Amino acid sequence: MSRRKAPKRRVLLIERAGTYPNVWWNHSLECGHIEKRKRKAGAERIGCSVCYNPHEVQVDEAATLQQFELETAAKLALSLGVPVDAVSVRVAMVGGHPEVKGATVMMGSEQVERMI
Repeated sequence: MSRRKAPKRRVLLIERAGTYPNVWWNHSLECGHIEKRKRKAGAERIGCSVCYNPHEVQVDEAATLQQFELETAAKLALSLGVPVDAVSVRVAMVGGHPEVKGATVMMGSEQVERMI
């Protein structure tokens, strides 16, 4: 798929992601999608490959949502000192970005006493 054929969208925000030597730039577009590129775009408007081919994003969004849920559950479990399977996280896509809606943590009496 050529980015030249994709509809042009205004760039709202450009964020650097990754660590050296694997660095990429996430371009947040006005349509709510994120365009991932190896170089920072200098243009005010760039092509949105997701708007050009919307069938690709459904699998990608589901994978991103699941990955975000797993990472959030792992971070919460680590900070509370409980096993990962004791944490249940609810996430949803809001404006093209995953967002935490809530979490449930199951703790035993020893863990609760340790927290108090």
